[in-house]
Amino acid sequence: MPYRRDVRTDIPILRPDRLRSRHGSFGWIEHRFVRQGFLEGLHHPEALLYVFLAIVADERGISFYSQERIRQLLGIPHAHTLQGAISELVNRDLLAHRSGIYQVLDLPASAGLYDRSSS
Repeated sequence: MPYRRDVRTDIPILRPDRLRSRHGSFGWIEHRFVRQGFLEGLHHPEALLYVFLAIVADERGISFYSQERIRQLLGIPHAHTLQGAISELVNRDLLAHRSGIYQVLDLPASAGLYDRSSS
């Protein structure tokens, strides 16, 4: 599918001297992540981890930061909190993880929101 750029020209550019541009590697998060409910329902460590991994991943979605370094960079004090975030992202089909390798996955067709009100 070709890249489609929807730019709203009726919204002013606040700092034309500081428009974003790509320099070297570039991470991204699809707008669908927010617009179609993938972000909704994630707890803070899960959302933070997803954003971090999306930023540091290569073009295939792969990264390999150690859990200790991720915890240090994200300010997550407990290993079990990070492990829980990893598990939740894997369960939601947003992330694959094995032996210190992370892969941010192409978003599934549906967000498949989970009801956490009972947890």
